[in-house]
Amino acid sequence: MKVHHAKTINEAIDDINTFFQVDMYSKFRPEHKIPTGKNKKMETWYRQDWFKNERDFIEYLNRHFNILKKEIRRL
Repeated sequence: MKVHHAKTINEAIDDINTFFQVDMYSKFRPEHKIPTGKNKKMETWYRQDWFKNERDFIEYLNRHFNILKKEIRRL
């Protein structure tokens, strides 16, 4: 797996913003309808690691902001 490292603090902030936009929505809304097969029949898939409570959400944010802090220190 290739790890991306930001080159500037602004890039690091933009990276975490993009990540949150992509990842967090489905952590709050774990049910997704996905077209499958040739006839585009809709199938429901469920994300397994959705937020079950506020503590899970806070831990998630803390983990990712700690990653951001390490990235900024590296710069």
